[in-house]
Amino acid sequence: MSSPKCFISYSWDSASHKDWTRLLAERLHENAVEVFLDQWDLHPGADLPQYMESSVREADFVLLVCTQNFAVKANAGSGGVGYEKTIVTGEIFHSLSSPRKFIPILRSGTPRESLPSYLKSKLYIDFRSDSTFSSSLEELLRHLYNSPLHIRPPRGKKPSFGSGSIPSTSLTEPSTTTARSLYCQRCGATPGQKSDCNGPYTSHDFKSV
Repeated sequence: MSSPKCFISYSWDSASHKDWTRLLAERLHENAVEVFLDQWDLHPGADLPQYMESSVREADFVLLVCTQNFAVKANAGSGGVGYEKTIVTGEIFHSLSSPRKFIPILRSGTPRESLPSYLKSKLYIDFRSDSTFSSSLEELLRHLYNSPLHIRPPRGKKPSFGSGSIPSTSLTEPSTTTARSLYCQRCGATPGQKSDCNGPYTSHDFKSV
Protein backbone atom coordinates (compact mmCIF):
# COMPACT_ATOMS: atom_id res chain seq x y z
CA MET A 1 0.00 0.00 0.00
CA SER A 2 1.04 3.63 -0.35
CA SER A 3 2.33 5.55 2.63
CA PRO A 4 -0.50 5.99 5.15
CA LYS A 5 -1.50 9.46 6.34
CA CYS A 6 -1.76 9.79 10.09
CA PHE A 7 -3.03 12.62 12.32
CA ILE A 8 -2.01 12.71 15.99
CA SER A 9 -4.53 14.09 18.48
CA TYR A 10 -3.25 14.79 21.99
CA SER A 11 -3.66 17.16 24.92
CA TRP A 12 -0.95 19.64 25.84
CA ASP A 13 -0.42 18.13 29.31
CA SER A 14 3.18 19.24 29.71
CA ALA A 15 6.33 20.06 27.77
CA SER A 16 7.59 16.50 28.26
CA HIS A 17 4.32 15.07 26.93
CA LYS A 18 4.55 17.29 23.85
CA ASP A 19 8.15 16.12 23.37
CA TRP A 20 7.08 12.47 23.61
CA THR A 21 4.29 13.01 21.08
CA ARG A 22 6.73 14.63 18.68
CA LEU A 23 9.10 11.67 19.17
CA LEU A 24 6.31 9.29 18.20
CA ALA A 25 5.65 11.39 15.11
CA GLU A 26 9.34 11.30 14.19
CA ARG A 27 9.49 7.51 14.49
CA LEU A 28 6.42 7.16 12.30
CA HIS A 29 7.90 9.61 9.80
CA GLU A 30 11.09 7.52 9.68
CA ASN A 31 8.93 4.55 8.68
CA ALA A 32 7.37 6.33 5.69
CA VAL A 33 4.17 7.41 7.45
CA GLU A 34 2.96 10.90 6.50
CA VAL A 35 2.20 12.57 9.83
CA PHE A 36 -0.01 15.59 10.55
CA LEU A 37 1.25 17.15 13.78
CA ASP A 38 0.42 20.63 15.04
CA GLN A 39 3.99 21.18 16.27
CA TRP A 40 5.18 20.84 12.67
CA ASP A 41 2.28 22.25 10.71
CA LEU A 42 0.90 25.26 12.59
CA HIS A 43 2.24 28.81 12.71
CA PRO A 44 1.08 32.05 14.35
CA GLY A 45 -2.18 33.11 12.77
CA ALA A 46 -3.14 29.60 11.62
CA ASP A 47 -6.79 28.57 11.82
CA LEU A 48 -6.68 25.84 14.48
CA PRO A 49 -10.25 24.49 14.12
CA GLN A 50 -9.89 24.32 10.34
CA TYR A 51 -6.55 22.50 10.69
CA MET A 52 -8.00 19.92 13.09
CA GLU A 53 -11.08 19.32 10.97
CA SER A 54 -9.19 18.87 7.70
CA SER A 55 -6.49 16.71 9.33
CA VAL A 56 -9.00 14.31 10.89
CA ARG A 57 -10.97 13.96 7.68
CA GLU A 58 -8.01 13.68 5.29
CA ALA A 59 -5.98 11.26 7.39
CA ASP A 60 -6.18 7.52 6.85
CA PHE A 61 -5.68 7.06 10.58
CA VAL A 62 -6.11 9.19 13.68
CA LEU A 63 -3.97 8.42 16.73
CA LEU A 64 -5.59 9.56 19.97
CA VAL A 65 -2.89 9.82 22.65
CA CYS A 66 -4.86 9.09 25.80
CA THR A 67 -3.95 10.44 29.24
CA GLN A 68 -6.06 11.38 32.24
CA ASN A 69 -6.13 15.00 31.07
CA PHE A 70 -7.05 13.96 27.52
CA ALA A 71 -10.05 12.01 28.84
CA VAL A 72 -11.22 14.89 31.04
CA LYS A 73 -11.07 17.40 28.16
CA ALA A 74 -12.70 15.04 25.68
CA ASN A 75 -15.54 14.11 28.03
CA ALA A 76 -16.12 17.76 28.87
CA GLY A 77 -15.86 18.84 25.23
CA SER A 78 -13.30 21.51 26.10
CA GLY A 79 -10.36 22.88 24.14
CA GLY A 80 -8.89 21.41 20.97
CA VAL A 81 -9.35 17.86 22.28
CA GLY A 82 -13.05 18.52 22.77
CA TYR A 83 -13.38 19.95 19.25
CA GLU A 84 -11.57 16.96 17.75
CA LYS A 85 -13.87 14.65 19.72
CA THR A 86 -16.87 16.23 17.98
CA ILE A 87 -15.34 15.53 14.58
CA VAL A 88 -14.25 11.99 15.47
CA THR A 89 -17.55 10.96 17.03
CA GLY A 90 -19.38 12.42 14.03
CA GLU A 91 -17.39 10.20 11.67
CA ILE A 92 -17.90 7.15 13.90
CA PHE A 93 -21.65 7.77 14.35
CA HIS A 94 -22.32 8.31 10.67
CA SER A 95 -19.91 5.51 9.58
CA LEU A 96 -18.01 7.95 7.39
CA SER A 97 -14.71 6.11 7.80
CA SER A 98 -13.23 2.69 8.39
CA PRO A 99 -13.52 1.29 11.95
CA ARG A 100 -9.73 0.86 11.78
CA LYS A 101 -9.15 4.60 11.44
CA PHE A 102 -9.32 5.76 15.06
CA ILE A 103 -6.60 4.23 17.24
CA PRO A 104 -6.39 4.89 21.00
CA ILE A 105 -2.79 5.20 22.22
CA LEU A 106 -2.69 4.69 25.98
CA ARG A 107 0.19 6.84 27.20
CA SER A 108 -0.50 7.07 30.96
CA GLY A 109 -2.99 6.02 33.60
CA THR A 110 -5.40 3.11 33.48
CA PRO A 111 -7.86 2.57 30.62
CA ARG A 112 -10.68 3.54 32.99
CA GLU A 113 -8.96 6.85 33.79
CA SER A 114 -7.49 7.80 30.43
CA LEU A 115 -9.84 6.54 27.73
CA PRO A 116 -12.64 9.04 27.10
CA SER A 117 -16.16 7.66 27.00
CA TYR A 118 -16.31 7.45 23.20
CA LEU A 119 -13.17 5.25 23.11
CA LYS A 120 -13.80 2.90 26.03
CA SER A 121 -15.15 0.13 23.79
CA LYS A 122 -12.11 0.22 21.48
CA LEU A 123 -8.90 -1.77 21.77
CA TYR A 124 -5.86 0.39 22.47
CA ILE A 125 -2.10 0.14 21.93
CA ASP A 126 -0.21 0.38 25.20
CA PHE A 127 2.60 2.97 25.10
CA ARG A 128 2.79 3.53 28.86
CA SER A 129 6.22 1.95 29.31
CA ASP A 130 9.17 3.54 27.51
CA SER A 131 11.04 0.23 27.86
CA THR A 132 8.60 -1.40 25.42
CA PHE A 133 8.34 1.54 23.03
CA SER A 134 9.84 -0.39 20.10
CA SER A 135 7.43 -3.31 20.36
CA SER A 136 4.45 -0.95 20.77
CA LEU A 137 5.63 1.04 17.74
CA GLU A 138 5.86 -2.16 15.70
CA GLU A 139 2.29 -3.06 16.71
CA LEU A 140 1.15 0.38 15.57
CA LEU A 141 3.03 0.24 12.27
CA ARG A 142 1.62 -3.21 11.53
CA HIS A 143 -1.85 -1.75 11.96
CA LEU A 144 -1.12 1.25 9.76
CA TYR A 145 0.30 -0.96 7.00
CA ASN A 146 -2.28 -3.73 7.47
CA SER A 147 0.48 -6.25 8.15
CA PRO A 148 -0.68 -8.22 11.19
CA LEU A 149 1.76 -10.41 13.08
CA HIS A 150 -0.59 -13.39 12.95
CA ILE A 151 -2.44 -14.07 9.70
CA ARG A 152 -5.43 -16.37 9.44
CA PRO A 153 -4.27 -19.45 7.46
CA PRO A 154 -6.13 -20.54 4.32
CA ARG A 155 -9.22 -22.57 5.10
CA GLY A 156 -8.77 -26.27 4.33
CA LYS A 157 -10.94 -28.58 2.28
CA LYS A 158 -14.05 -30.32 3.50
CA PRO A 159 -13.07 -33.75 4.87
CA SER A 160 -14.07 -36.83 2.91
CA PHE A 161 -16.38 -39.21 4.74
CA GLY A 162 -16.65 -42.98 4.31
CA SER A 163 -19.84 -44.69 3.25
CA GLY A 164 -20.41 -46.03 6.77
CA SER A 165 -21.39 -44.20 9.91
CA ILE A 166 -17.76 -43.72 11.00
CA PRO A 167 -15.80 -40.93 9.28
CA SER A 168 -12.75 -41.96 7.26
CA THR A 169 -9.23 -41.49 8.52
CA SER A 170 -9.02 -38.19 6.61
CA LEU A 171 -10.42 -36.56 9.73
CA THR A 172 -7.92 -35.17 12.17
CA GLU A 173 -7.06 -37.66 14.87
CA PRO A 174 -7.27 -36.58 18.52
CA SER A 175 -4.05 -35.30 19.99
CA THR A 176 -2.07 -37.99 21.79
CA THR A 177 -0.93 -35.45 24.35
CA THR A 178 -4.43 -35.29 25.78
CA ALA A 179 -5.20 -39.07 25.65
CA ARG A 180 -5.39 -40.94 28.96
CA SER A 181 -3.10 -43.96 29.49
CA LEU A 182 -3.30 -47.06 31.69
CA TYR A 183 -0.64 -48.84 33.72
CA CYS A 184 -0.61 -51.39 36.47
CA GLN A 185 -0.03 -49.65 39.75
CA ARG A 186 1.57 -52.81 41.17
CA CYS A 187 4.08 -53.86 38.49
CA GLY A 188 3.98 -50.96 36.02
CA ALA A 189 2.83 -53.03 33.01
CA THR A 190 0.63 -51.50 30.33
CA PRO A 191 -2.44 -53.20 28.77
CA GLY A 192 -1.59 -56.21 26.60
CA GLN A 193 1.39 -57.35 28.68
CA LYS A 194 1.38 -60.65 30.57
CA SER A 195 0.76 -60.32 34.29
CA ASP A 196 3.93 -60.28 36.37
CA CYS A 197 2.19 -59.24 39.55
CA ASN A 198 3.63 -60.97 42.60
CA GLY A 199 1.88 -62.66 45.48
CA PRO A 200 -1.73 -63.74 45.29
CA TYR A 201 -2.53 -61.47 42.34
CA THR A 202 -3.19 -63.12 38.97
CA SER A 203 -4.12 -59.99 37.03
CA HIS A 204 -3.00 -56.40 36.74
CA ASP A 205 -4.52 -53.57 38.73
CA PHE A 206 -4.67 -50.86 36.04
CA LYS A 207 -4.76 -47.18 36.89
CA SER A 208 -5.66 -44.34 34.51
CA VAL A 209 -3.37 -41.27 34.26
